Amino acid sequence: MPRESVRSLRAAALGVGALGLLSLSVPASLAGAGTVFPALHPVAQDLPVVAFDATGRRLANPAQVRAGSGVDLVVGGFTAGEPVRLRRSNGSVVWSGQADRHGTVRYRFTVPAGSSGQSGPQSVTVVGSVGQAGLPPRRAVFSYLVRPGR
Repeated sequence: MPRESVRSLRAAALGVGALGLLSLSVPASLAGAGTVFPALHPVAQDLPVVAFDATGRRLANPAQVRAGSGVDLVVGGFTAGEPVRLRRSNGSVVWSGQADRHGTVRYRFTVPAGSSGQSGPQSVTVVGSVGQAGLPPRRAVFSYLVRPGR
């Protein structure tokens, strides 16, 4: 066998051996951590929220709204009759109700008149009461910034 072929064969054998050791060391390092698979943690089930101003124009999320103005929120994806609540960004519950027979929640939210002095983003969150298979309840978040003026 030519000398160059032997060198190529030796290099290939060393490469395969090194790759084999590497593939064995990775599962061994995971097993040393107490588990072979990474732990999965439940995450929030965010639902889309559609918002409209008083004229029926669709708002972006986040939206720029005026203090005292009304915003119609529509959120689908809940179960029929599921109890829901609407919370402000400060954590206070504004409204409690339930989804309709289609799993949709409709709510007219009025931007608080006193919020024009607050800076930074604000939000309202529609939170359901039912989580699926150990997951947290579904929720929808509408974020907004308050514009000064009328």
